[in-house]
Amino acid sequence: SYGPEIDPIVEEGNRALSEMGRLYMSIKDTEVRKKINELMRITDKITQDAIADPSDIPQIKKFMNYYLPTTIKLLNAYDRMSAQGIEGENLDKSMKNINEMLDAAIEAFEKRLDSLFEDQALDIETEIKVMNTMLAREGLSGNKDFEITTERTQTT
Repeated sequence: SYGPEIDPIVEEGNRALSEMGRLYMSIKDTEVRKKINELMRITDKITQDAIADPSDIPQIKKFMNYYLPTTIKLLNAYDRMSAQGIEGENLDKSMKNINEMLDAAIEAFEKRLDSLFEDQALDIETEIKVMNTMLAREGLSGNKDFEITTERTQTT
């Protein structure tokens, strides 16, 4: 148990992952399966972020309450349509629309994940600036900012 704020998110994330796993096994289209796999990977990372950084929970809740269930609902519709084993203009059009929507969903999921790491990126940037200032102040930087260099020594 991670606490009353985090537990529901982890449970919802796990439930969504197992539902997407079931859909992955059921849907035969390799392109759609690849997209489900990607959605699962990102969902798992977002779920893990709730544990690592509870301050992200408000953002994650919106994702869990709307984007994730809506995506799963559309995948379920796709699964039902593809299981019909019949072809028709409306059916094909709906399946194509869902398939294209999955691209938009992946992009949205990735943006959400990226925004969760925004604070950490700012923290790291600040740390590096402080480090550079300290090194310069101590005369240890050789008038250069702290950077990783790979120099090879030549032996002749």
